[in-house]
Amino acid sequence: MRFPYSNLPLRGIATSALVASLLLGTNGCYKATFINPAVVPGETHEEWTDFFIVGLVGKEEFDVREFCPGEAAKVATGGNFLTDLVTVVTLGIYAPRKVYVTCAAGPMPVPGAMPTALPPGFSPQPAMPAPPPTATPPGQPPNTSPLPASPASPGGAP
Repeated sequence: MRFPYSNLPLRGIATSALVASLLLGTNGCYKATFINPAVVPGETHEEWTDFFIVGLVGKEEFDVREFCPGEAAKVATGGNFLTDLVTVVTLGIYAPRKVYVTCAAGPMPVPGAMPTALPPGFSPQPAMPAPPPTATPPGQPPNTSPLPASPASPGGAP
């Protein structure tokens, strides 16, 4: 049995939608992430990598030292909407991927540890101001007791 409306352009649209969904499906949502938990994440960089025939052909080597002078906190590879769109528009001939590199901002602080360096321009202040110095009469030793000096009792007797 033949459908009366089988010659409409809807059939071409349905075929195109099927091909696009198959290309997106074969491109997949693969993602690989490597995390260095010993460092604090800092600045992030993104780069495109080139693959062909729905990602089956191509090999990319990536040196994170191009972006991070020290250590890398995180390296992730995968795709996003734009890379998937490019794959569909090129019918899978070109299938780019993205590489995300997050550099380390410094070592991870140890919980409860005191900082080893003060920020620039910071000067520590005492918790309580020091008491003003007291004058000692000449010839008498200074009072080193933690208690305040008691006034002399009349008559010289303690």
